[in-house]
Amino acid sequence: MKQVYEFKEGGKEMIPILGGKGGNLSEMVKIGLPIPYGIIVSTTACNQFFKDGKELSKSLKEEILKNIQILESTTGKKIQSDNPLLVSVRSGAPISMPGMMDTILNVGFNDDVAQKMLDITGDEDFVYSSYLRFVQMFSEITEGIERKRFMELKSDNYKDQIKEGKQIYKDECGKEFPEKFEDQIF
Repeated sequence: MKQVYEFKEGGKEMIPILGGKGGNLSEMVKIGLPIPYGIIVSTTACNQFFKDGKELSKSLKEEILKNIQILESTTGKKIQSDNPLLVSVRSGAPISMPGMMDTILNVGFNDDVAQKMLDITGDEDFVYSSYLRFVQMFSEITEGIERKRFMELKSDNYKDQIKEGKQIYKDECGKEFPEKFEDQIF
């Protein structure tokens, strides 16, 4: 059974399967609006995840990675490469729940990607503030680390704040902050 859909495969009639956000984005693609390429993990797959004790099935992981490869091909960028692709993970539901759904921006960031992004953009504040945002969101959403911990960062520059944020993650979780894309996405 299909668990992951490209935006172009859906539409508003599939909101029960794709969630409101996914169905509406698919509908926008269908009518020709310029929407960036994206994929949707179905509500069915989400329900199965919870039935399986919050474990992703091997088949779902494979389907997600296959679709990430399509995303790479479509954009000309590649996860954790010299021309890095960063992705956003946004939750959705069949009904609108403003402010209730989680989002993690910039999945795929690590120290190497930050350096490559810096080489491309030359904008240290942009790169490191984006990386810090990822560390904060990932820590808060995947591990339940309180946001206020990140409001207490002592350094006055983003690069050192990232190190502090990763240390908070390690202190709270007993493990290093994940650097590999697969560890971040799964």
